[in-house]
Amino acid sequence: MQLRFEWLALYVAVAALYLLVAWREWSGQRPGSVRAPVWLAAVLALALLLHGTLLLHGMFENGELRFGFAHALSATLWIT
Repeated sequence: MQLRFEWLALYVAVAALYLLVAWREWSGQRPGSVRAPVWLAAVLALALLLHGTLLLHGMFENGELRFGFAHALSATLWIT
């Protein structure tokens, strides 16, 4: 499987979005802090959508099913 630049950029974008959400949630865990902003839920939804797209593309590339350990781990993390 040859990874094109566009797909690599999406992998990096998904990782960055997950990191942004995790950092924002972690930094907001102070006592008496307010609820998370609405935009954070939108960023998480976008990250999940892109992650699912990458997972689907990786599993069904060239019209055949490829399901190895990395795909199983990624799918498990995606649905939890």
